[in-house]
Amino acid sequence: MTIPVSANLPSLATRLRTGRWKAAIARYYRRVLWRLVRFHSDIVMSKDLADGDIASPGSPLSYRAFNGRDPALLEAIDAARHLDADDLERLRLFARRGYSVLFAEVDGRIVGFVWWVDSRLSGERAHPHLARYGIRLQPREAYAFDFFLEPEFRGGGNANALLSAFDGHVKTLGFQRLWGFVASDNKPARWLYSLCGWRPQKTINSVELGSYLLFSQTGFFV
Repeated sequence: MTIPVSANLPSLATRLRTGRWKAAIARYYRRVLWRLVRFHSDIVMSKDLADGDIASPGSPLSYRAFNGRDPALLEAIDAARHLDADDLERLRLFARRGYSVLFAEVDGRIVGFVWWVDSRLSGERAHPHLARYGIRLQPREAYAFDFFLEPEFRGGGNANALLSAFDGHVKTLGFQRLWGFVASDNKPARWLYSLCGWRPQKTINSVELGSYLLFSQTGFFV
């Protein structure tokens, strides 16, 4: 028996080609969507500076602290030509806004840092994370951010040593509590902060549209 085949029925090769095009289009749209829409899940953490610190092993790091309004801070940043150009511009922006920093150095070369602000900075100078994460700093509280250590100095207790030095520095200035955040999927950072006495307080989920708009549990940001 012969079964008639419609002339309008596409061939197997045509269907396969069409399927490949559909898959390619789907991949393209997924890439575009990934660039336009990003989902974030961040854990807001805090540390009571009255808690004892875990002793750190010997470290080659030395430290220099700068107030954001100190003209010498911009000079120190400009001298750090080994840092990436984008990183340098970001650090200059922090300095111009009046943010304070603790630099970690080896032989006079900046290899790491922790930036921080307190409640005295408000309005346009206030760090945008405070509104994003719903943190209201009290007079003796500080918000720490942009913790960084060059890859060659990670391990061996250096990250722990830098955080411990930062804790000691802000504690001598009269602060009693620190705030910060870590991405939920950053397990190494979560482990480090936990080891250094930081405790999770809440999780903030947000959606970022085109790197210009951010919708989160705490509000809408541009």
